[in-house]
Amino acid sequence: MTDPYDPSPNPPVKESVAASRIGEAAEEVKQQAKVVVDQAVSKAKEVYDKGRDIAGQRATQARSAIEERPYASVGLVFLAGLVVGHLLSARSPKVIYLRDRGGPLPR
Repeated sequence: MTDPYDPSPNPPVKESVAASRIGEAAEEVKQQAKVVVDQAVSKAKEVYDKGRDIAGQRATQARSAIEERPYASVGLVFLAGLVVGHLLSARSPKVIYLRDRGGPLPR
């Protein structure tokens, strides 16, 4: 039985067909998105593993260089600390405020 006050001109059968088509399309998009995400995750794992291997190699090289020349390593770290400290302190303005204490100005 149809409602005479229902403003929709389409019968309920057509609405259910359209809804099922929309559901099928949504499921297809969902499957495609899952494939893309799986590929992205796989690629990210490959890049992470490669980066981890390279970082391990560099750490081994650094460790052997420090063991071969410990004093040069300490000097290099000290120099790097000075450079970083200078760069960080150069960002803050060096402003000195002078306050008049009420006495005569020096000549």
